[in-house]
Amino acid sequence: WITSSDSRIWTDWRTNGSHNVSTRYDGIDYRFKGLIHTCPRPTVTIPEVRIPFGYKNYTVTVKGGSGFYEYVYDKSMLLVYENPQEKPEEKSGLTISEPFVTPLKEGTAVLTIIDKIFNDYQTNITIHTELPHSIDFSVNVTELFVGDRFVNYTINVYDKDNVKFNTSLENIEIVPDNYSILNSSRYGESVGFTHVHAEINNIKSE
Repeated sequence: WITSSDSRIWTDWRTNGSHNVSTRYDGIDYRFKGLIHTCPRPTVTIPEVRIPFGYKNYTVTVKGGSGFYEYVYDKSMLLVYENPQEKPEEKSGLTISEPFVTPLKEGTAVLTIIDKIFNDYQTNITIHTELPHSIDFSVNVTELFVGDRFVNYTINVYDKDNVKFNTSLENIEIVPDNYSILNSSRYGESVGFTHVHAEINNIKSE
């Protein structure tokens, strides 16, 4: 740490990211070199979400901090584990971490994210879990080549009050009537026609 007012640092280390820096103290004919990691406090992209019960692996995106976190939460409410992929760094110098969250029961839980390097760096996300009531599923493109993956569709999941959940398409099951035409991985298997529907926790789209 450099605390003396007599020192001078070369390079703009105050911006986010990793910086090679050098410093020299007045009156000492020697320059010290080092690597400085500058990072802001962590934040989550969506600080409050609603997830339907039965939904697995909701991705929480954390930006900032060191990228090394401890997760504190009610283990009776949530299952949380880290994404095994290496943490990337944006051009702006922000470290990104993307843990997966699966609700274990209905209710509200708070996931607190604490930086392991900077203990006073922390943030949290509030997660509301309710039973899904309906699924709105629409196919945007009805034709698919054999060997291509079926991805062009829109899904929204709602609760009993018709309020939409925070969900992503990848984690809702797409079920074809005929697996010989569209397989379980949503790839075109053979020529033909099949109906498909979306499903979560035994709730099916019409």
